[in-house]
Amino acid sequence: MRRETFVAALLAIATSQSAWPIEPGAVAPATAGAGLIDGKPTSLASLRGRVVLLDFWASWCGPCKLSLPELEQLRGELHAMGYAQRFEVLAVNVDTDAKAATRFIDRHPVTYPLLADPDGRLPQAYALPTMPSSYLIGADGKIVEVHSGYKPGDAQKHLKPAILKLLGGAS
Repeated sequence: MRRETFVAALLAIATSQSAWPIEPGAVAPATAGAGLIDGKPTSLASLRGRVVLLDFWASWCGPCKLSLPELEQLRGELHAMGYAQRFEVLAVNVDTDAKAATRFIDRHPVTYPLLADPDGRLPQAYALPTMPSSYLIGADGKIVEVHSGYKPGDAQKHLKPAILKLLGGAS
């Protein structure tokens, strides 16, 4: 292998988005695609200026059966507290089978925006550590916190206080 080819290969690996996990303080990667249910374009950029909980999920993910309904409840509570214009959940589905994802949502309905990513571009861009994973993103578009995995009660115990802190509310 020529030296230039070897160096180019090393640089490509070192600078690829999927090579390094996304850390707090980093600007959230561009996140956009078709809505899972309605097919309408959905993006993180359209929520700029709001605190966003970006959640990655799949129909085959056992903990997602807990996290999606708990995130729906958390979103409802925060909106009822007056934060509807300042906070949103955006969930990215990574199923390759759209029917499996919509069947899951039929059983576990949510009202927050759902983005379909059957090609897996976004988990790669975020260097997803596990399923499910959530990224708390400040109004400035920077990642504040990464939450890997999910246990019952995580929304209330861990996510809600962090979100309220960003919104300037009491936890």
